[in-house]
Amino acid sequence: EVSPIEDDMETEGAEYMLALRGDPASRSSLLSTTIQAAMLTRRMLDNGAVPVSNGMYGTRSFIFTDDIDVINRLYFQLLDAEGRYSNGNINAKKEPLAMLRGDAPNEEKFTFGQQWPLAKMIGHTLDSADRSNVKRTSSQDAGVDHAADLIVATASLEVGFNDPNVGAVIQHKAPRDNAQFLQRKGRAGRQRTMRPWTVVVLSDYGRDRMAFQCYENLFEPVLKARQLPVGNSYVLRMQAAFATMDWLSSRNEYLNQWNRGIWDDLSVPQDKGKPSEAQSKLADLIEDLLNSLKTQQEFNSWLAEALGIKDEKQLQSLLWQPPRAIMTAFLPTVLRRLRSNWSRLGIEKTDNCRKSTPMPDFIPSALFNDLCLPELQINLPGENGQEPNAYSMPILQGMKDFAPGRISKRFAIKSIRECHWLVPKKLELKDGSHSFPIDDYCPPDKRESMPDCHITTRTGMEVIPCFRAWEVTANTPPDDLKLSETSNAFLNWHSEIRPPQNGIPAEVPSNNVWQDIFQQVEFYSHQQHCPIEAVRFATGSRANIKFSDQREDLQIDFKFEHRNEPAAFGFSLWVDAVKFQCRLPNFDFASISNNRELVAGLRTARFLYEVSHDEA
Repeated sequence: EVSPIEDDMETEGAEYMLALRGDPASRSSLLSTTIQAAMLTRRMLDNGAVPVSNGMYGTRSFIFTDDIDVINRLYFQLLDAEGRYSNGNINAKKEPLAMLRGDAPNEEKFTFGQQWPLAKMIGHTLDSADRSNVKRTSSQDAGVDHAADLIVATASLEVGFNDPNVGAVIQHKAPRDNAQFLQRKGRAGRQRTMRPWTVVVLSDYGRDRMAFQCYENLFEPVLKARQLPVGNSYVLRMQAAFATMDWLSSRNEYLNQWNRGIWDDLSVPQDKGKPSEAQSKLADLIEDLLNSLKTQQEFNSWLAEALGIKDEKQLQSLLWQPPRAIMTAFLPTVLRRLRSNWSRLGIEKTDNCRKSTPMPDFIPSALFNDLCLPELQINLPGENGQEPNAYSMPILQGMKDFAPGRISKRFAIKSIRECHWLVPKKLELKDGSHSFPIDDYCPPDKRESMPDCHITTRTGMEVIPCFRAWEVTANTPPDDLKLSETSNAFLNWHSEIRPPQNGIPAEVPSNNVWQDIFQQVEFYSHQQHCPIEAVRFATGSRANIKFSDQREDLQIDFKFEHRNEPAAFGFSLWVDAVKFQCRLPNFDFASISNNRELVAGLRTARFLYEVSHDEA
């Protein structure tokens, strides 16, 4: 670490930091609090046309959040609050809400923060002409508009963009990573005299509550040194796959063919839905590599040099040992997809066939993305009878964002009215249980059967069929239902762990306190060819349907059904695990019954359990 000592530093400028907690008793959403905070903070900075502080306070605000769904909600509602249409143009029929804060002096309004006289003192007019220019920067947008006053952004604007005019950074909800948060609130290029604001808007629950109570860890965190795990087996296997693609792309047999590059040639068929000559030549090269000892020796030497590997055992592990070994998994999978035209279950172009995404089960789709995530394709209605728009998401995120009954704005990038949801075709908006046929959620040719799953009910263990969805189709909620975009839903999740018959036993230390606690310890790992299968599945969702016309909310319990019987949708992953088999202690029920405080606690715990697991 290179840093100056205290005596070498001069005190100059300042930084203002504010942790703002929303009031749950006010029944206003936290997003509304963030919007008001953004409007006020923007008007506590210099007016871009007439800066009065000579750069001390800046002229531009950044608003960060970690969820694209929230980004889209925040962006369009902020445009509306500033009196603009969804395309950014001025709405002459609607005044900016800040205009309400600039009327005649009123002591009661001032006490409750509903008047902003300071904004007028520093050059803001708070009239119909005082409308902030709001822009958005996320993975769905082209870039940064330098004329913007307020920029709503995701992590895409964390690093690499230096703007000396940023005088305020607002974070909606607690940041997921303190190092990322430091990147967000710090901007290179600022003057030393600048006094930037950092505002964090927090709810009263969960991580937000902890962040508010420990605000010093938020604004002055102690960060541990981080190192890139370049020697990690997980990372090396991804790098080995990249290197193998480089080796294939450098072969003369491939280079002599007209090709679109190895990245595209391993993503989708290139000749009108069929493999091109270059892709066929790639398949021939892979077959030669898998079958020819001479070619393997040449490739092994090249790979060791490319990755800087000097340990022969480590090299052989990358080539032959699971998981994702080059010779036994990566190359055979590439060959199968090239020869079968990306077929799965006899249907072409259904086996991870996506443009510019080669081998997603071996190579991450973007830097720092997770690997080997099952994915779900979300089909959204096209405009004017056009083909549906298809988007791929990690299956867990996709199922949560499009839980039955939830109104999502994950892909609402065009207007404030755009939104999507996923409900049964024969929907009845009334309280209570509602069946959701699995054919409505995912058609038969877009799903795959999984082994039956087990769930615990009040009557005991129940076996239900489970399916893996590959594609779902969301729709736009009908206008006549007058639904509020804050309608939400949460999936009813269940988990199941399926270990192989035998793991790798480990000896429990003797003459140790653990000997009386653990009866057996077993390890399950890919390296020993015995990982476990972890299954997560949802049997339905609990939806809170809200309306824009002040009607009472509806509580609907959607339940997946197949042939009028309960069913589930889920996914599975093969993961490493360790199992601890515990010895049950010998309970002395006589002494327990005599302990009145313990019995009272057990009674309360039992009551809470019954309430939380009640299906009514």
